[in-house]
Amino acid sequence: MDKKRPISLVLSSGGARGIAHIGVIEELEKLGYNITSVTGTSIGSVIGAFYACGQLSVYRDWVLDLSKTDIYRLMDFTLDSKGFLKGFKVFRELKKIIPDRDISELDIPFTAIATDIFNRNEIVLNKGSMYDAIRASVAIPGFITPYRSGKKEYFDGGLINPMPLNKTIITNNEQIVAVNLNHWDPNFKPIDENEKIKEHQRFDFIINKWDSFIGTKLKKPQSTSQKAGMIKLFSEMFDLMQEQITSFHLQETPPDLLVKIPRNACNTFDFHKSRQLIELGRTAVHKALEEENVKISQ
Repeated sequence: MDKKRPISLVLSSGGARGIAHIGVIEELEKLGYNITSVTGTSIGSVIGAFYACGQLSVYRDWVLDLSKTDIYRLMDFTLDSKGFLKGFKVFRELKKIIPDRDISELDIPFTAIATDIFNRNEIVLNKGSMYDAIRASVAIPGFITPYRSGKKEYFDGGLINPMPLNKTIITNNEQIVAVNLNHWDPNFKPIDENEKIKEHQRFDFIINKWDSFIGTKLKKPQSTSQKAGMIKLFSEMFDLMQEQITSFHLQETPPDLLVKIPRNACNTFDFHKSRQLIELGRTAVHKALEEENVKISQ
């Protein structure tokens, strides 16, 4: 890639794997690339927004301090049939350290993607409250309740556009750099952790209530591991869907540089692995640049 040309950055959806976006951004800047705009879906919109407002380092330090206990404490459970987490508590905490801003006034142009399921529309959010935009963009169906605005409900942008290459902000012949959190690499070993995660006891209650709300006819699982397995199943289904849609978008609108983060690196809520994920993002940048150089030389 030409370091003299500016970069339009596209950040995909992918749950906790999105923390790798931080490593990608920091490494690109370290190498001398100039990022002049960012478009993101779901966790990509979170990282993109905080970068666009100049507060990415504040968010990075905050997420690096999170323990597994902290993560559970930020989970505001609900009996809503559309998700078992409200998603308000985590943003309330973030607003204490990163104030809300109007997207149109951010340091660099920023766009978030959400989905209006019932009207079957992709929603492009490039004005108004930064936090409202990212809250709408991260509302994974079944996990996090939708963002409600008037009579409308907005869900995770990954449902319709997990890799928003077609919404890239191009104003000055920018190079497009895309970060794909949904790359499947069967040979990649998931990030290790020092101790096994113990499922929170509240999951037992909330999963049973959630099942009754959605009217499932399946037999209720009896063990904690089986109940946790339901969450993992939904997560795997959503990730697989995003992987397939992303593949289509990459074929239709290939970027100048594609940074690939393995989908099997970690699970959706593994934010306690942030340190390893940031390092994974840094490494992935160099791997992408090496692959590009090989391609050019052939």
